[in-house]
Amino acid sequence: MSQDTPTKTTGQASHHRVVNLRRSSSAAALRLCLEDAIQDREGTGVGTVGSPRYGKTYFLRRVHAAMLARGVADLVVIHDAKAAEPQFEGMVVKSLADFVSRAGAQGGVWPPTVVFHHANLLERPTVQEAASVAVAACEVGHKPCVCADEVVKATNGRQDWLKPDEGPCFYPLIIREGGAQRISHTWGTQVPQQLPTECKVLTRTVAIFHCEGLAADAASEHFRLGSDGTDVLYRLERGQFVLFCQGRDWDRTIYGPS
Repeated sequence: MSQDTPTKTTGQASHHRVVNLRRSSSAAALRLCLEDAIQDREGTGVGTVGSPRYGKTYFLRRVHAAMLARGVADLVVIHDAKAAEPQFEGMVVKSLADFVSRAGAQGGVWPPTVVFHHANLLERPTVQEAASVAVAACEVGHKPCVCADEVVKATNGRQDWLKPDEGPCFYPLIIREGGAQRISHTWGTQVPQQLPTECKVLTRTVAIFHCEGLAADAASEHFRLGSDGTDVLYRLERGQFVLFCQGRDWDRTIYGPS
């Protein structure tokens, strides 16, 4: 594939020619995301980056389903705070206290997916609450995955994590040390220029969807997509993404929605 791209100012495609791209399916990308976790019997990390409505959340749903189906995780805890309605299916709880009450009412039996969500913007639960459930689940023998659907909501608006009033900050701790404890993590963001260091260097695989402007520049730089990386990201259509894998150069594959 060889495509010319138009001239750009910030946020548009540049003069670079986009060449030597390969095509594959999102199913193949899912296998790559989970192959090490399945082989090593450990937790893993999967991130997503991209503009709204280009497929990040849909892909995370598929990642979580594959984790549950393939034994990488037996519980997924999701911090879902981007919209008035939940973006994920599962037992929806408004807070940690609500989860404790609901789980207790079910005799301590946890559903496979718990979604932390509140319709009121000012009463949204925190990533810390969702992550604390994953930590507690691990302590009683579960293999949990905790998802921050917009990971920047766990930061202070820059690249530093929000520190809880008491105790450790669970989500970055899970990213740093959770794999060996069979705790997985997933995240998404529209703002890759604000990603904390742990997300950039310790997440095993990152699916990068259509980006524009500073987001495209930051994603291309962070995930080492090469001199035409910004152009590639700008031209991706809905459902298309490139896959960054730690320890490997990008192989110039575009994964499709199938």
